[in-house]
Amino acid sequence: MAEQARERGEVDHRIANGLQLAASMLAMKRREVADSEARAALVEAETRLKAMSRFHMHLARLNDRGPLDLGALLDELGSVMGSAAGTVLSLRSRPVVVRASVAIKLVVLVNELVLNAAKHGREDGGKVNIVVSILPVGARRLMLSVMDDGAGLPEGFDIASCNGMGLKIVQAILEELDGTIGVIPTDRGACFRVDLPLEMIPRIA
Repeated sequence: MAEQARERGEVDHRIANGLQLAASMLAMKRREVADSEARAALVEAETRLKAMSRFHMHLARLNDRGPLDLGALLDELGSVMGSAAGTVLSLRSRPVVVRASVAIKLVVLVNELVLNAAKHGREDGGKVNIVVSILPVGARRLMLSVMDDGAGLPEGFDIASCNGMGLKIVQAILEELDGTIGVIPTDRGACFRVDLPLEMIPRIA
């Protein structure tokens, strides 16, 4: 078991290094691109790669691949998500321990919602403040929200008819986890709330 854990750690470390290298190459390419839409697309791709690189570095430091504290994981990755997307990101979370396979999917989901808020919430090139909240409801349900103070959603916005890549990824993950996503009315900005039926794990084994 110890040898398997060591080998998994080495694999995660190599994956992390490869993703970081790819992100660095995208950053170099982005500085050469003048078109604003192309630059924005490269920023999105770079952010995804950096977040997943940090995630695999986190896994490489673990002694085993048991359950993970989702809040602690997002707290570590939050600075990468926020800085790469050009936002100020805050996390509000209670300890939420889930299987590693579920944690991976939820990290990707949160990253996509953060990217979406950063992309569509900016006004006049300014920064967007984003708050990610994780709230366990009992032992079998998780409420997760991503709220920003940006420009808000367009009139008549319907999440079911969105064609953006980020929300498509989110919806695919939720379909796999049997979760739902909705828009919560706010005075300013936008708020997406995810409702997941999950069995919480009392502690990390």
